[in-house]
Amino acid sequence: IAEETGLINEIGQFMLEKSCEQAAIWAQKGMPIKVSFNSSIREFRDKNMVKTIRKVLEKYKCSPELIQIEYTEKFALEAEAEKAIVQQIQKLQQDGIVFVLDDFGTGYASLRYLQMLPIGKLKIDKSFINSVTKQEKLEKLVQGLVQFGQSLDLQVVAEGVESAEQFALLKRVGCDAVQGYYISPPISAEEVEKML
Repeated sequence: IAEETGLINEIGQFMLEKSCEQAAIWAQKGMPIKVSFNSSIREFRDKNMVKTIRKVLEKYKCSPELIQIEYTEKFALEAEAEKAIVQQIQKLQQDGIVFVLDDFGTGYASLRYLQMLPIGKLKIDKSFINSVTKQEKLEKLVQGLVQFGQSLDLQVVAEGVESAEQFALLKRVGCDAVQGYYISPPISAEEVEKML
């Protein structure tokens, strides 16, 4: 709905500001933690996206290396056809921003965008992780996705990890990182600091 109404630009701007602000606060406290936020293809159709992101980074004195921008396969599929978007993403990657392919494996057969777009991390969608300990075929598929991502020199992250069994299996198949309730439910910035 946000994309259809155009509200996505305001939401995206808010998330960019908050992500850079928080990353800069943590860095100043000696905790250089990468902060991720999701972006929309519609935002990157704005020809000034690079300038906008650089301005916000400068405003908060935030290093680009502390920011990760996540986008979905749908975004990637559309972006690969638009040269201006690919160029913007490449410029931001050269600045040090990491791009993360979110919800990997959720329905787009074309993998050409993996060649076209700068991607530093690949996130295996939660739908694969939900039953990974109950179905041998699914376990093999997840293991294949981990190996596939790593063969492209990408860090592979599993989304939606909720149990010790899922965590142990993902560790066994060599997954680089996990996120989900097994690690922590959503918490405030202050709680993150206490955790560290």
